[in-house]
Amino acid sequence: MKKNIREILSKYRGNQGYTMEHAESELLNLFSVSKSVAKKYAEFCVECDRKGLPLLLIDDYIEQYCC
Repeated sequence: MKKNIREILSKYRGNQGYTMEHAESELLNLFSVSKSVAKKYAEFCVECDRKGLPLLLIDDYIEQYCC
């Protein structure tokens, strides 16, 4: 997510036509996506626990299964 935030901010800083409203909208969309990722991660953790498998940290889960 840090990478996405940095990309949005660099677009804002480097482009006169890219307004603060555009940046805010994109940033808010990141957070709504992260809720769905958190839900999937929670379901993944429950399944791993039921199977006796080790859990992944959420950052590792996101890197491996998302985006």
